[in-house]
Amino acid sequence: MSVEEISFRKKVFSDNLAYIQTLNANPNSTAHFGVNFMSDWTKEEKNVLLGAIPSLYQSGSSRAKVNSEVESI
Repeated sequence: MSVEEISFRKKVFSDNLAYIQTLNANPNSTAHFGVNFMSDWTKEEKNVLLGAIPSLYQSGSSRAKVNSEVESI
């Protein structure tokens, strides 16, 4: 793993941890969120795990492009 990758993962982890702390600070919530093996993953990486097709969700994609790509799968 490169120095750049380690630095990137630390930033992603830090951002995700801040989000977790924000969620846990909600006094009306009965859920408790914590750190897990995906805590240094980006939202896009998590979406792929859930079955998303990355090329369909790139910025600038039109609905027509998404539909045509899905039909060709």
